[in-house]
Amino acid sequence: MSYAAKVEEDAATHYDQLAKHMKACGDDELANLFQQLADSAKLHVGEAKARAGSLDDSKSFRLIMSGPSKSPPNAARPSQAMPP
Repeated sequence: MSYAAKVEEDAATHYDQLAKHMKACGDDELANLFQQLADSAKLHVGEAKARAGSLDDSKSFRLIMSGPSKSPPNAARPSQAMPP
């Protein structure tokens, strides 16, 4: 869960940046959308941290990454790439 919180924190930061850029470009509709996404991600951060409690799931993440392929289970392989 701590990994999920970090992902959501990063998402919130990037959505905030996109909202600011869209506002600066004069696209208020997209700025509002990205701000809503940022706000939602910030809520998810709090939820993930609350659920994580004292869990340390960094160990389980390392186990996933230490398998034979050294990549996440759902990672795309070149042989599975979509045709252009």
